[in-house]
Amino acid sequence: MGHLNFSYGRRAACLLGALLLMMASGCSMLPSINLGDTIARIAATPIPVDDGPTPTPPPPTLSTAALVKMRSALRVGIRFDAPPLASVDDDGNLIGLDVDIARELARRWLGSPRNVEFVQVTSNSALRRIQNREVDLALGGLVHSRPAETYADFSLSYLQDGEAVLIRSGAFADVRSLAQRTLTYIDTSSLPAIGRMQIANNMTVTLQSAPSYASAIQGLLDGETDAIVGRWRRLRTAAAQNGALAVLTVLEQQPVAIMLPQNDSDWADLVNITLSAMINDGFYAEAYQRWFGQPAPPAAGLPGQIDLQLAALPDTITPRAVYERVRAANSVRIGFNAQSDPLATLDANGQPIGYMVDLSRELSRRWFQNAQAAQFIALPAGQIATAFDNDTIDLAIGDVAQTQAAERSMDHSIPVYVSGLSVAVINTSGIADLTSLNGARVGFVQETTDAAALEAAKQTRGVNFLDVPFPDLLTALGALREGQIQGVAAERVTLLALARVSGDILVLVDRLNATPIAIAMPEQDSALRDLVNLTLQEMASDGTLAAIYRRWFDDAPPTVEQWPGEATRDTALIAPSPTPLPSPTPVIVQIDTPTPPPAPAP
Repeated sequence: MGHLNFSYGRRAACLLGALLLMMASGCSMLPSINLGDTIARIAATPIPVDDGPTPTPPPPTLSTAALVKMRSALRVGIRFDAPPLASVDDDGNLIGLDVDIARELARRWLGSPRNVEFVQVTSNSALRRIQNREVDLALGGLVHSRPAETYADFSLSYLQDGEAVLIRSGAFADVRSLAQRTLTYIDTSSLPAIGRMQIANNMTVTLQSAPSYASAIQGLLDGETDAIVGRWRRLRTAAAQNGALAVLTVLEQQPVAIMLPQNDSDWADLVNITLSAMINDGFYAEAYQRWFGQPAPPAAGLPGQIDLQLAALPDTITPRAVYERVRAANSVRIGFNAQSDPLATLDANGQPIGYMVDLSRELSRRWFQNAQAAQFIALPAGQIATAFDNDTIDLAIGDVAQTQAAERSMDHSIPVYVSGLSVAVINTSGIADLTSLNGARVGFVQETTDAAALEAAKQTRGVNFLDVPFPDLLTALGALREGQIQGVAAERVTLLALARVSGDILVLVDRLNATPIAIAMPEQDSALRDLVNLTLQEMASDGTLAAIYRRWFDDAPPTVEQWPGEATRDTALIAPSPTPLPSPTPVIVQIDTPTPPPAPAP
């Protein structure tokens, strides 16, 4: 590894940085950014260098896309010590899954995988470099954690890491079998997970450390230890390479994502939509197989497919201050589509009810210690983006699908419901799942259901029923009741609303495909999104989200991706009162036009 011992002096690094900027941008005027860091072009040896002074960040109104376009290169912060995601081989080359992802981003955005600059970061320095906008994005096994969420934005998760246990194949049946056995750890960061494992299973183990994964694995193969506790990505790679080894269990899962600058929603859209394309076209699965030695686990990108190019992104950012408005007002204005029962609708008295209405009241209670601070504003269908632009709402709920197209006009929280194509049957039919419909006739509405998408969903799920087109949903339901067809395929929320009033229809729990439903919010306000997401994380952790879900649905609550750690941002916007207040009736304002409404009555 002698390649890594050479370092430039600070002055030479600055000269090199200036030269690279001039060459890459054709002498375009760029914000002053000191490149006194590790920079590695593709096929070049990564050379760590001494850090220079903290550079002056670009103006907050200059977009990340503008920086990339001006220099004609993607600047990527990346760890050098995170195999098989990112590491330096014996020849001094930077290799790994995340390296391949970075090069593919450059190829898709800038026409060549060579248009990338790698800047060495650590897990700690990545946040600083993202905040200072020294790099456009950062990866290398970076965990999407709650503390990091308050300083950076993150892409979709594309990998699960965490702490796992590696054993000799067949040596132990479960974790309890490791009681009184010897466990080896490599990093002290594994110790909390080991401690929780012992407490949860009422057991003790003998611990020993190893200087590296290679020595620990050799010790396991030689019988010098009974198990290894370490990073799941490292241990599952070892098991894939050696049939004598197996992962016994995963103690803790942690989502890995691409770290991004805050308050640049267009840049986040480009990253997420491109990452979704990599998943959908097979690039990700092929790269994963290459570096992990096993098939990639199922990965989900954003639904839909749009063509978004770097050149189409704006060069400026228009920051929003919705978080500050909500904090100052001690209230939050929530737009909702009243036609999205049971997510959000109106009861017989004209009051908002539904799963996401209850979630919103709980958000308000936690933020302001007062659920009445949530003011619900009924919106016509398709008017969410307009209401955000007119500053008449702060959040939006209902059947807000988080799709690639929707991402271009609004930001979204973590998903709180999973919709998608589902099938309704007569509740006395005895049909309990999708496989029971193999060979049956299932109706769908031509105007609202994409026949190609329906066929693709069937193939993915391995079901085979005959599609029967109908002009509208009521006609299809009539045919279902008359026994002409055995099921009706449509969007899940639509079918659930009909089932709530019909009494004779059952919506199967299993979905044909998945459409995430989230809370929508204006773009370019990371503080607001952090507040919503971190509060939802708390609600998922303490069971509140699941309890609210069970009020409205019979199936299992959605699995909310858990981010490790404790948030540094206080999710209470005012000082907490001694006891939670009840949830009184909220104020409702009806908007019929996109113009701002009058102030709600007190």
